[in-house]
Amino acid sequence: MIQERAILCGKCSKSVPIGDGKYVVKTSNGMPIAMCTSCRNSWESSNRKKKPEENVKELRKIFLCHSCGYKFRFNMSSSSRVKCPFCGRADRIEEDREDFAEKLVRSM
Repeated sequence: MIQERAILCGKCSKSVPIGDGKYVVKTSNGMPIAMCTSCRNSWESSNRKKKPEENVKELRKIFLCHSCGYKFRFNMSSSSRVKCPFCGRADRIEEDREDFAEKLVRSM
């Protein structure tokens, strides 16, 4: 008779077939633990976070570097200072208030 290998679920402590268990990073220190399918499903449904996509887009602003002319987006919720990713300067950066469509119409 062939015995199927089993692992111990880290949440409910049941012995489950190795095909039924998967490793999930659950702990705060980042160590993975093995979980059975039923525990993993309940854990994933309780830990699902809704991503506020609209809020992230509102926090990103368009900047223009007057040193090299590079236009880029920067997340204002970031802890770092605004600096040009192309030339690295931070002293000649301004928020670009002009819309591209307006600039194109004005140039014609």
